[in-house]
Amino acid sequence: MYLRRRPHPSLARHVDYYWFTSGAPMHAKVQIVPSGTLEIVFNLHGDETHICERSDPMRIARYSGAVVSGAQSRYFVIDVQPHASIIGVHFRPGGAFALLGVPPGALTDEHANLDAIWGVCATELRERLCAACDIEERIRILDNELTRRFSSTARPRGEVSFALRSLLRKNARVERVAREVELSHRRLIEIFAAEVGVAPKIFGRIGRFQRAFTMAKREARLDWPQLALSCGYFDQPHLIREFVSLSGLAPTELLQRSAVVEGHHAALAAPPGSNLSNTRAEECRHT
Repeated sequence: MYLRRRPHPSLARHVDYYWFTSGAPMHAKVQIVPSGTLEIVFNLHGDETHICERSDPMRIARYSGAVVSGAQSRYFVIDVQPHASIIGVHFRPGGAFALLGVPPGALTDEHANLDAIWGVCATELRERLCAACDIEERIRILDNELTRRFSSTARPRGEVSFALRSLLRKNARVERVAREVELSHRRLIEIFAAEVGVAPKIFGRIGRFQRAFTMAKREARLDWPQLALSCGYFDQPHLIREFVSLSGLAPTELLQRSAVVEGHHAALAAPPGSNLSNTRAEECRHT
């Protein structure tokens, strides 16, 4: 089961959605493709979270049952077998800055136990989520906690908000955005990375990838060269290189593997006896 719920309207500028999944995982591992934002995840089944080492997906790093994933510049792999019931907060780009309590730039390409940021409150929050009767009660608990933590003084600067809109809606060049907000190129990179979690150029690449990925999933008959041009790539080979660089998979394989899971996930390997090949796991170790 996979569900999404919208946050309270007062949080809508910062939180994109909450998500919840439960049931026995069909796949041993999944790749999480970058979205340009942060995520908080609570394992309701056990007090642990398994994230594969970036350099070797066969090695597991173990975190607590409440973990925050910083904005990622490329994919990472999780071991989903211990995660039979989880709930997560998917922030909007730049949205975590007013709610998390630390600059998102401190977590770029990193994962951290939430109690390292929120202290014992993170443990207590997970316990309340575990004890809740249903998904709706869990959403109310998350809404209340994030509302309590909201800081109006930590909102992204106007220059960062403008840069976010420009990079999300069009293939804007960072140099041009810097001129439009009257900042030096270096200064824009500095404040954008601190408040969003990745540098603006990387954020633009991720946004372009996500637009192409979303359009590809919606099209019944794909014209890859046209899709590449419409999303701002030079040509189809450029699109393929960017898909492989950011997601670890070629476009057609990413579509195939993402079709059997939800969210920003792509099935990487299946338990023994399943019909989904895990040969890609071997390939990823040499990427």
